[in-house]
Amino acid sequence: MRGVAFDATDPAQVETALGALPPQVDVTANVIAPGSTRDTEFFRGGMTEQRRSALIAQTANGRAGTPADIAATVVFLASPGASHITAQTLHVNGGALGGRYAGTR
Repeated sequence: MRGVAFDATDPAQVETALGALPPQVDVTANVIAPGSTRDTEFFRGGMTEQRRSALIAQTANGRAGTPADIAATVVFLASPGASHITAQTLHVNGGALGGRYAGTR
């Protein structure tokens, strides 16, 4: 089952489902939790510039993510180099988890 990807709007639901797998199942399963990602239709144009700027200000790298950032994470997780990574949530958000960089830039 290596390399299978799931898409869900609620990573917690995916984590719960993956946690129910018996340990003898030979599968690595992880969750990608993207932060603010530009060039997507997630907010369908409904995000104000003020909100977009606030989300970017919360990142350590000072930018929104890109679809390529997310895709590169998927490629890595499907690679042999990630064979010992399982049952993890990878936050691809420029370091904005919890807004710890808010107001520090």
